[in-house]
Amino acid sequence: MFRDTTVRFRMMFVIGMSTLLMVGVGSFGLYNYYDANERLKSLHENRTMALTYLGTILDRWYMVRLNGLDSVTKKDVNNAKTKSDQSMVLIKEIEELWAKYLPTIVTDEEAMLSRNLTDQTKDYI
Repeated sequence: MFRDTTVRFRMMFVIGMSTLLMVGVGSFGLYNYYDANERLKSLHENRTMALTYLGTILDRWYMVRLNGLDSVTKKDVNNAKTKSDQSMVLIKEIEELWAKYLPTIVTDEEAMLSRNLTDQTKDYI
């Protein structure tokens, strides 16, 4: 096939094929970078931020419990009202964080636990 061609044609053909191969490999690499970036973004939004929400919710529940303990142990009506108001603000924050957590992608076990927690929270409040 290449016996009757000039050296110039052979060089242009080899350079052209090399360039085409480099463009193909480069575009494949860029696509993989994009795909990896999208996967990491999904992981961050659905796992890391979800755990941050859950950790903050847990901290807020502990603060509500400490407010209840403090209002009971001090036996002061004004202190109890103040702590009750603080607890209601914390519960509102918990509800907002819980609303942010629910749209994230959850496993079947997490969905079951979140339904149980929602039911228990309604009974608690």
